[in-house]
Amino acid sequence: MSQMTEPVIQLLKGKNFACLATLMNDGSPHVTPTWIDLDEDSGSIIISTVEGRI
Repeated sequence: MSQMTEPVIQLLKGKNFACLATLMNDGSPHVTPTWIDLDEDSGSIIISTVEGRI
């Protein structure tokens, strides 16, 4: 987590969501809001996903 500043860490620890953008099979963009969190042990950002959702 040393690469993240304290304000960023606090933001990720809060109840927040982010807009995640991906590309569909036809190349068109797809943007959706999703919950995010911080794995404090690894310093990784966790993105909430469910199998089968676009």
